[in-house]
Amino acid sequence: MAYKRVNWENLPSTKTPVNADNLNKMDEGIANAVEKTGDTMTGDLNMQSSSVKFGTTGNVLWKEDGYGDKFRIIPNFNGAGASNKLIIQSTTGEAGTDPQNWKDLVTIHADSGQVDLIHPTGWKNVSLTSYLKGLARYVRIGNIVIVNFNEVSINQNINQNSTVLATGLPKASTDGLSLLTNFDTGARLRIMITGAGNIKNWYSNANVSNNGWYGTLIYITNE
Repeated sequence: MAYKRVNWENLPSTKTPVNADNLNKMDEGIANAVEKTGDTMTGDLNMQSSSVKFGTTGNVLWKEDGYGDKFRIIPNFNGAGASNKLIIQSTTGEAGTDPQNWKDLVTIHADSGQVDLIHPTGWKNVSLTSYLKGLARYVRIGNIVIVNFNEVSINQNINQNSTVLATGLPKASTDGLSLLTNFDTGARLRIMITGAGNIKNWYSNANVSNNGWYGTLIYITNE
């Protein structure tokens, strides 16, 4: 219930007497403003170039004025310990739209403080050169890049150091090394990520030509 002001007037006006009715009304308004325990805040709050919406379940939503891009925070309380977490989501859309394709960005666990960073677009294919065939993908989580090789085939001998095997990855802040392992022979192929975002053969004696190579390369990007 909204507070109705007395709108006090000076003497000689007699419209706003200083009596118990008016003083108690003012006293009640002060008490209601201070003692807000148990109240629920809902509705919209307009800000410069954006608006904030408070939901009935405790979630908070931010929307940019005139555009479809939005963020929201959802407190997920399902009990004690690991069940309780805070989720940050986003959704994007054309100007003037109201998209609902929400994707998780970050999850914070109440018991451990663990932070799960989730890339909204998921895994992307790696651009393999003619030396490699098959499936290789990468995902970026913050400034961490994870490259996964799964059943990749090497269709010719690689006997020269720094042979380019893949291109188009996020640039590396420092060179990173990893290994590809062959399913059948157990042979290892050393690979590295360069500052330009290319994967190269690192060891000059990699005379291999087999199917079924796999492995994971993890590095830090500066893009």
